[in-house]
Amino acid sequence: KSAASRLKTYIGQGGVGNAAFFAYLTAHQNVANTTAVTVAFNGELIDTKNGFNTSTYKYTIPSGQGGYWHIGAHIRKHNFKADRSLMISKNNGATINDIEGGGGTLYGGPSGSVVDELSAGDVIYVAYYHNAGDNKQIYASTATDSCHFWGYKLTV
Repeated sequence: KSAASRLKTYIGQGGVGNAAFFAYLTAHQNVANTTAVTVAFNGELIDTKNGFNTSTYKYTIPSGQGGYWHIGAHIRKHNFKADRSLMISKNNGATINDIEGGGGTLYGGPSGSVVDELSAGDVIYVAYYHNAGDNKQIYASTATDSCHFWGYKLTV
């Protein structure tokens, strides 16, 4: 099974009626040196409660869906080596999780996840930062490869 179909299967068990989303980057995105930018996740694979906005690249926790959420992201850089940071943030820019990585390979990238208590109306998004010395790109390929952002409400 693909990662996306496994995610759909997992989401469908135990948390019936809970919100879930999976968004991805559809085209390479330029990122300026030493500037944290919101990642332009403008494709959706899953959005069970219509909380993801493909124009702002952010997810709003739907009404009735407050509680503990598992949120994650992966960013794949496109042919450069540099220190980089992936930040999962909410509302006014408060960082929920900051995942840092060293220079590594040309096409590698940071990924990670976090469990956080979120309220209906909270807005979450992903930002990316690098220090490669000039503008660089993060990589887009397919929905389940390259850059993606996902989350689901936990049933606890």
